[in-house]
Amino acid sequence: MKHFGGALCFALALPSFGCGEDMNTSDTESSDGGNALPPIETCNFVDDDGDGLVDEGFPWVVEDPVLLHRVSRFSTLGQVVPAADNTWILVGTDAISAPGDRLFALSIDEKAQVIHGPTHVAIPHCSQGAAVLAPLDSNFLALTGSRTWEGQSPCPEDGCPLLGVIFDPELHVVTKASLTIPNSPYPLVSGLECVFSACFAIVRDGMTVSLLRLAPSPLALEAQREVGQDAVLLSVSADDEQLLDIVDVENARVRWRRLRGQDLTEEGPPMELLAANRIHGAKALEDGGFILAYADSAEMPHVARFEADLQRRFDRSDVVPPLDMVGRGNGILYMAIPTDNLVLAVELTRLDESFFPVRAPNNPLRVNTYPSKVSLMIGENSALMFSSNYDGQAIEAHRLSCGKQSP
Repeated sequence: MKHFGGALCFALALPSFGCGEDMNTSDTESSDGGNALPPIETCNFVDDDGDGLVDEGFPWVVEDPVLLHRVSRFSTLGQVVPAADNTWILVGTDAISAPGDRLFALSIDEKAQVIHGPTHVAIPHCSQGAAVLAPLDSNFLALTGSRTWEGQSPCPEDGCPLLGVIFDPELHVVTKASLTIPNSPYPLVSGLECVFSACFAIVRDGMTVSLLRLAPSPLALEAQREVGQDAVLLSVSADDEQLLDIVDVENARVRWRRLRGQDLTEEGPPMELLAANRIHGAKALEDGGFILAYADSAEMPHVARFEADLQRRFDRSDVVPPLDMVGRGNGILYMAIPTDNLVLAVELTRLDESFFPVRAPNNPLRVNTYPSKVSLMIGENSALMFSSNYDGQAIEAHRLSCGKQSP
């Protein structure tokens, strides 16, 4: 992943859609002077033909949910990342707040069918929060925290460990390790990115938030530093400098910082972006900028778009906090709980670069599902929305496919 100036959208590696043709060949020339034919609109959440409409003629259809994973107690959806050949890897945790908790991993194709897994790995003590995942060369690294509960065996004096597991593409366990994180007796991991020689994770415990540098082979803690509240890792470079870009909150201000990956020291002073009480989420964009969802001093939710030079270009306060958001073309796909109190549903809204809904069929699109945590993945010809079911015992996928409107 490159740092700003060429950052890619992390964790959700979206495919690019274009004509895929040589525009100088006779097949793409019109008969009135050799002008290239305009692009044809396809169903991909992007305005292919540039007419201000998105996916016209191709309404998205919500298919019946597909059961991916079920347990007798509770199952929590973790992170989903793209794998090879239009497939995805999903991780999560089972039996929250009970002994015998497990990390699980699944491999899923574009039809929401399980290819490999579930692979289960026992979590020390009890699980703490969900699991995160990142590609690591041809493998995948999963992390989840642990803690104890009343009546269960206590953590060691130096704290409950962070569980790390490296899976191969078929979800065999390559290696695993229990990592003790200083000053985090009950670690909850909220972010993870990997490059060639290291992985970087954000871990919190009560009022303390830390950024970690992990060596993947053998899996070990190499460096740690405290960062501000609600820290989000935006991007990690893949060059020799190995720079990290993060946003966090300190003294009621959102800060952007660039850190050196080798020792987690600051490359320069942090830059204050705006006043805020908390960060709801952040995502890097293909153009080098990023989107920030935050709450102001009155707890009013906002969504802001920043350019690569950190200038705030758009800011709106009438967009509800996101469950997930995905950069797409010049706009974003925004998953949130509907504002009409229908709690067993989520809405997918296609927003333009200034966060106004674009003109498109089924926009916003409502999906009946339990909205505790939702992840959206875009494939070549369809999208998958992952969520927990209403009783918390299962992980489901809704496939969003392309319909066809009559002229």
